[in-house]
Amino acid sequence: MKKSKKLKSLLNIINNPAMQDKVNLKIFYTDFIKNKEKIYDYMREGYRFALYLDDTLIPSASNLEKLNAFSYVVINKNLKYYNEIIENKEILKSTIEI
Repeated sequence: MKKSKKLKSLLNIINNPAMQDKVNLKIFYTDFIKNKEKIYDYMREGYRFALYLDDTLIPSASNLEKLNAFSYVVINKNLKYYNEIIENKEILKSTIEI
């Protein structure tokens, strides 16, 4: 997100509805928080994102519900709040545990 020229060139490569359905861009939760509006704009344009959770997420029901906007939510078993997130896993629709 910091290098706008590189991001634009990457997005131009997959700027095709057929490609956008197949490609998910990886983004970490901290980057999502910093660039929330920009990410939502890209999602409205058809780009898909896989969100990697990190220790900055505080697992409340409302925070977890917001994550359903992402194609996939990746949860690392070493996360600080891993158990709390897994207890509320039914809220998240597309989770991947690593």
